[in-house]
Amino acid sequence: MKLPVLMYHKVSVDRFDALTVKVEQLERQLHYLDSEGYQCVTAKQILEYLSHQITLPSKPILITFDDAHISFYELALSLLKKHRLKVTLFIATGLIGTNDPDCGEIMSLKQIKNLDFSFVEPALHSHCHQNYKTLPSEAVKYDIQENILFLKKNDIPFTSVFAYPYGGFPRELKKMQKLKELFSEYNIDAAFRIGNRINHLSGKSDFFKLNRIDVRGTDSFFKFKMKLKFGKIF
Repeated sequence: MKLPVLMYHKVSVDRFDALTVKVEQLERQLHYLDSEGYQCVTAKQILEYLSHQITLPSKPILITFDDAHISFYELALSLLKKHRLKVTLFIATGLIGTNDPDCGEIMSLKQIKNLDFSFVEPALHSHCHQNYKTLPSEAVKYDIQENILFLKKNDIPFTSVFAYPYGGFPRELKKMQKLKELFSEYNIDAAFRIGNRINHLSGKSDFFKLNRIDVRGTDSFFKFKMKLKFGKIF
């Protein structure tokens, strides 16, 4: 099963950069997905597919936004609803209500709690938004624990999948195995890297290195279509 997973961060009315798409770009991209017959799935549906509980549509796509930036709430959400496209929101809980130097202005707790959870699927993106490629194991354990506890404490329903901050994860086999054991301890069933490749889901897939396609504001519409079709563009 081929599954493209799109990764967005910020949206703006009048500016764009590597992490920010303009509203008109997002509108055009979502319209294209709609017109090409892509059917939006959630991370929960992917887990159910991988455990053989359900089948997926013939042309599935997963749309993800990282960090819960305020522009997701103010600009992206209405466009996604307009096109009836569900979305997975990876939340770095320690950044909620802050203006982070890397991630920008993050939604407040009240805004997150007011989301329509039948349409927006919260998921895990760490607590402190640090790179797991270099973070010591004990710090990783604390970070994951805090991410989960915060969401539970505040009655925010979430799917137990994880997006690595900055796309970083341990490259050494032993460290990665230890991280997978930690995920298992906290009932996290899958994790997303960046990778810029299309996922070909099967029983042999590494569920803790699922790929996402980095949608950049600096990409042309043609490049967006090529990424969607082929993944990595050299």
